[in-house]
Amino acid sequence: MKLVFDHIEGLGKITEGDFIHAPALLYDVPDEDIARMMAEGWAVDEWHLPRRMYQARQVRLRVPDDPPSPATPQGMEIAHEFAPDIDELVRVYKAYRTHKGFSDHLPVRQTLELVDRERKSAITFYRHGRMIAFTLLRWHAPAMESMQFCWDYAEPDLRVGYLSQDIEFELARRHGCTHVYIGPGYERVCFYKSRLPGFEWWTGEAWSTDKKLFRTLIERDTNTKTIEGVMTRHAAT
Repeated sequence: MKLVFDHIEGLGKITEGDFIHAPALLYDVPDEDIARMMAEGWAVDEWHLPRRMYQARQVRLRVPDDPPSPATPQGMEIAHEFAPDIDELVRVYKAYRTHKGFSDHLPVRQTLELVDRERKSAITFYRHGRMIAFTLLRWHAPAMESMQFCWDYAEPDLRVGYLSQDIEFELARRHGCTHVYIGPGYERVCFYKSRLPGFEWWTGEAWSTDKKLFRTLIERDTNTKTIEGVMTRHAAT
């Protein structure tokens, strides 16, 4: 295992302030150590080979001892697939991206096929035989990573997101996972994560349940628009 501070990917300003940013990266992490490193705030970099891990303000959910049993709406079929139809996933992702107004920042096909493919699965939701939503998962027991949830939102009343959360908890418990990791927590778009059951976030030193501080930080993220803003914030700490 090798720790690297990347000063090529990083940046710095020293003429009108004092700010240096260099991503902390872990290389050559053995498979059996990935869950342990995730418990220390590291996450797998999804778009880089060879595989590496990065530090961030990660968010995870503690798996309840007795998660609620998911109730499947009439006319819906749910599957847990290790070889889902990638073309269908891409179609649902594009509908999700359009509904949310997001840029095309998630290459779904690459996400499925590049890093740790053998560790990935998908919860897939079908409505009258047509896929309407999915959740990508990655397995590093005793940790499970919920990588991405996508839904076409054609029928908002189905509340598929809540259904997926219940299924994720049930799958995690069944496979002996203590936590579901749900990615970094930055900017206002991640506010919803602080409302999920079992919410914890990584401070850089420990896992915290302080929702008020988390929400203050993501608001600060959203309001920081320039490198000067970053430097001003850095100087004040």
